[in-house]
Amino acid sequence: MPSSPSAGLSRATVLLSLQRALWDVVTPGLRGVTVRIGESTIEGRMIYDHGPDATDREDCSLAETYVIADFPADVAVSLDAVAVVPPDERMLLAGEEWVYLRKEPAPPEPWHPHPNPAASPLLDSPRTRGELALFIDKLAEASAASPDAWENATLSDYLHALAAWIRDLDGYYSGNDEPVPEAPSWNLVARMLHAATTYE
Repeated sequence: MPSSPSAGLSRATVLLSLQRALWDVVTPGLRGVTVRIGESTIEGRMIYDHGPDATDREDCSLAETYVIADFPADVAVSLDAVAVVPPDERMLLAGEEWVYLRKEPAPPEPWHPHPNPAASPLLDSPRTRGELALFIDKLAEASAASPDAWENATLSDYLHALAAWIRDLDGYYSGNDEPVPEAPSWNLVARMLHAATTYE
């Protein structure tokens, strides 16, 4: 192990050390690895798509040990196993850069209510329960921010409009040249909730 004191850390040396340290510890659940390099500190995160288990923490500790072995004793090295569960995005913290980044498909664009409640909704989302929950949150925020923007602003009016739109949904889909859904979907629920803001 090198024994001479550090005089500032070379970025290239740190990145090469971390790349070597990751051999045999890059598992399918590892979404990315970050590093922040200081004058005499190397701090990193191993980001998993699940709550890190004992094996993940052991892998992280092993990688940390490999990096420690590459630098003088006065260099403080720490790697932490953390969770960033999809669909949450992998984000760099201040001063960090990527050492490893798993290839992932681009996340679908979430379907948010248009500022104008009468605007046509997007056709392909929400696709998941989580996206629907996010959409409902945004719908509630829009209602609170502009309570007069909805034609059906009271709960009673909104629920009557929701029931009416559900009864007439065949006409909505036919009028938009779309096939009438054969089974419920997260998207259909979102359309119902959105349409009831203005449906008469």
